Amino acid sequence: MSIRMIRGTALVLALLAGMLAFVVNPAAAQDSTPTADQPVTVGETELTWTGDWQYDPASSMDEQATLTQVDVTTGSLMLATYGEFADDTVDDPQGALDAFTGSFFDSAGAQSVVMVDSGELDNGGVWELHTFDLQGLQLTMLITVSQADGGEYVVSTLTANTETFSESLTTAQTEISLNGEPTYFEGVDAEQVGTSLNAAPSASPEATPAA
Repeated sequence: MSIRMIRGTALVLALLAGMLAFVVNPAAAQDSTPTADQPVTVGETELTWTGDWQYDPASSMDEQATLTQVDVTTGSLMLATYGEFADDTVDDPQGALDAFTGSFFDSAGAQSVVMVDSGELDNGGVWELHTFDLQGLQLTMLITVSQADGGEYVVSTLTANTETFSESLTTAQTEISLNGEPTYFEGVDAEQVGTSLNAAPSASPEATPAA
């Protein structure tokens, strides 16, 4: 796994930990909310958004942008990332996906990690849906990986509460645009995702952590 992908994963983990702390203790939040002028450029792609998404510059970099939403009244959180990474240590999108998820879950100390669904995209990419427990919250992460014409791996992730994940995915697909088009997580069916999550066993903090 390349240094850039490891760094990107570490930044996402740091932000996720901060979001969890904010849900538990909203009084600790800063008065100001991270924002950015739109569009934000990642590689060859312009990222824009509507709704309540907030850009987090501290957890973003040239190769990756991070957007968040937190609703402290319900304890609901959403974290979305879009990245384009050059990495000659993997051979294909599936290899890049495996490297990213392995690093993410190992670094997070996630428990009860279960892949509940997966599939292929029309553009030759792949996607996986994982549930896990982190700091007592039941979370789900969707990740898609495809390969751009220049060879870069295009990695998109959405992490949100498992109970409302299908609605979170619909929100992300509707409100986040790439190069002016609503193609974020294109090819992943939110209804199928909801069905898969409903059929999956609930995560348990007592289960064995991810290997």
